[in-house]
Amino acid sequence: MQQKYLSPETRNFFVHYFSQAKNVLMTPRQFFQNMPTDGNWSEPAIFCALSIGFAALVTLLMSFNLLMMLLVFFSGMIGIGIVSVVAYYLSKVMHGQGSLEATYRVFAYSSAGQLLAWIPLIGFLVVVYSMAINFFGIKQVHNLSNGKTIAVILISGILSVVVMCTVGVTLFLKQLFHF
Repeated sequence: MQQKYLSPETRNFFVHYFSQAKNVLMTPRQFFQNMPTDGNWSEPAIFCALSIGFAALVTLLMSFNLLMMLLVFFSGMIGIGIVSVVAYYLSKVMHGQGSLEATYRVFAYSSAGQLLAWIPLIGFLVVVYSMAINFFGIKQVHNLSNGKTIAVILISGILSVVVMCTVGVTLFLKQLFHF
């Protein structure tokens, strides 16, 4: 029987994932310097889905609420998409040089922080640290100054939260008032 060839990434899928997550969390500047800025969207999307999926699974285990788990997963995935688009256009306004794919890659790989965000008392620090990781990535892929990079991270974060909250409140009100 002939055995099919499986690449190291396929054979050691989770080893590869955790190795990347460790590199993002421990050496973000070096990770983003070596990160390809184009190629395919699937690898960062799968990485992001695993990271956010882990957070969603922990939510299920802690709350025993399947709906909450689904909300965490889908809002996380949609949120990464929204913040990527907003950050990309803000970077372009500030004469950034990166692509939308490169911007998405930064936020997708920065989702590695979700592996630790569920831990009580550290969750907030992980969110702040994830913003620092985003800083290194956006600065690298768009070649922006420190001040412009900080502005992109803060403004895109705030606008994304506003969009997500608006959508959430709209859906809630729609269910509440059946319109």
